Amino acid sequence: MASIHERKTKQGKRWDVKWRDHDDPKQNARTFHTAEAARIFRREVERARDERRPYCDPKPDRVALKLLDLATAYLVDRKRVTKSEGGMNIRNYAISMFVAYLEDTTGEVPEPRHLTRAALGEYHAFLQSKRVVTTTRPDGKAYSQPYQCSMSTANARVRHVEAWWKWLSESDEYGDDIPRPKRIDLIAPDGNAPAVAPTWAEMDAAIRAAPPAWARLFTVMRFTGLRSASQAIRLKLSDVNLTAATLRIRGELGKSTKERAGRTVPISLHLVEAIKGWPLCPDGYLVKWDTRAPGQVEMPKREIMNRTARVILKRAGVRAEIWETKKGADGLRRNAHPLHCFRAGVISELTRLGVKEAAIQVLVGHAGSVTRERYTDEDAHGLRAVVDLIPPLTAIEQP
Repeated sequence: MASIHERKTKQGKRWDVKWRDHDDPKQNARTFHTAEAARIFRREVERARDERRPYCDPKPDRVALKLLDLATAYLVDRKRVTKSEGGMNIRNYAISMFVAYLEDTTGEVPEPRHLTRAALGEYHAFLQSKRVVTTTRPDGKAYSQPYQCSMSTANARVRHVEAWWKWLSESDEYGDDIPRPKRIDLIAPDGNAPAVAPTWAEMDAAIRAAPPAWARLFTVMRFTGLRSASQAIRLKLSDVNLTAATLRIRGELGKSTKERAGRTVPISLHLVEAIKGWPLCPDGYLVKWDTRAPGQVEMPKREIMNRTARVILKRAGVRAEIWETKKGADGLRRNAHPLHCFRAGVISELTRLGVKEAAIQVLVGHAGSVTRERYTDEDAHGLRAVVDLIPPLTAIEQP
């Protein structure tokens, strides 16, 4: 019988298959980069042994290559290089959807031969098509909703698939079995109109109109300017130093290269007082949200979050150009992500108060040309004075 042994290396996990051929006391071994490839190889070896013949394969590491295995190998390699959890999720979603799309259209398990320019083009068109998506909730109930990717989202997902294809073709392990990569021509998305930023008063009105969990999320974004789904909702209470009034944004929450190193910024004393009055989240997160499992924060889909934020902003009487997602008379979309308006509001209001752009960039984590020598994470020159300019919440009770 053949056996599989998992081991860890500096390059990631590896799976060794060890076996002895029929009537041969010598032990043989092969190494694989994915568990599935190792299991496939073990079945081939055991089949040969059952037939009382030695196993012979000139390319044992390329037995029945499947695109899903190759996607796993790529993501493991990228995770070793890329520290951004958000970036890995985007890659995983784009490539996994492409493999699932190939399986649905071809009716068979996708293999390297299915990597074609035509398939990429059809995948790009599929992403932009209007379709109904069925999702199963944690309670087991299923619900359906219309879904359609924007041009920019479809372009980004196709580029992730192309990057994966290129990596495979240049790999010493898989390159011989991978067809030559071919990029497809993508149409540039229509430009969006400049987003309209809310004022402090409008942000406060939205917090007053929001349910408790949303009010706490809005409050964090109103004082920090952080991104919602990728940062604010995933902050842990341990990231906040209430005594020193500082906030640590962990590297895995970063979007840009500079953010992935992690950073610490001061926060307003008004936010500190608000946090002290919030109920403790049993899972250790700053903003209490529904959870899928202990220790794991529930990450609502961005479309659902934006739809809910749009309803709250509209109910609060905030200007329509801030939360309206439909295209205007000029054909331009005003605000594709209503929840992002808090980030835009903080930047706009601090700019109006005369704060320098470099300080705002460090505070909110913009990927612009930030002078790190002037505003470092250790001493945060000038940032304490900046956060002290943020006014307190107006007429808002503790949610």
